[in-house]
Amino acid sequence: MNSSSSVKRNRVAALALTMALTFALSGLAGVWSAPPDGDSQRMARKMNVLEKIFDEVLGESPNVFVSGNGATRGLFLDGYGALFTFEGSLTGGGLGYFALGNSNRAFVSGGGEWTVPSPAPPPKPPKAPKSGEEEVRVPSSVEDLAESWDVRREERAKEAREHLAGLKIELSEALLDYGATLGELTDDQWVVVAAFLDGFGYDGDGPERLVFKARMGDLREYSSGRLTLDQAKTRVSIEEK
Repeated sequence: MNSSSSVKRNRVAALALTMALTFALSGLAGVWSAPPDGDSQRMARKMNVLEKIFDEVLGESPNVFVSGNGATRGLFLDGYGALFTFEGSLTGGGLGYFALGNSNRAFVSGGGEWTVPSPAPPPKPPKAPKSGEEEVRVPSSVEDLAESWDVRREERAKEAREHLAGLKIELSEALLDYGATLGELTDDQWVVVAAFLDGFGYDGDGPERLVFKARMGDLREYSSGRLTLDQAKTRVSIEEK
């Protein structure tokens, strides 16, 4: 684990500890039974704490791009457990539009199709690079630009796959570290995190949804030290859709 990861986890842990102390001092410490009637407000406040924790994890993650604070939304499902959702991007958005000669020739973002309503003059040759600068190759034809697009798209696909693997680790660990704070849930109920992803960079082959599920009983076992982190990770179900 690098120093950046340690700092991030320490910040999230500090936030969780602060919220836990707030609950304890206000008489809102969790119990092990299902929330009785009239206690929905207490559960909602704890759900709000976890929303902020997940927002902190996502905001500092190098693997996913979210719209900003408040990206996570939580919902208590009576008889099932707690659900948290957010929307994000693995690549930071589309590849955009590449002009070829003039605005009449463009490569459509995400579609890979050409629009050529009229001929375009060939691009001007690049200026000679200054001393110490790397030469930049300018595509000289539609075929060259299409090849450049394919290379860039493959780079984005590789990048997205790496981000996907990193995001799985981050959300699994966040779920294990903080899911047990919802003490009102029973052992057979679930804490679920659903990520809705743009999938861009996979040419349509990447997942649009990641669903993380952990049983409350397993979260308690890990929180109490009866499971190691590696053991607990095997209890987290991750579905790609």
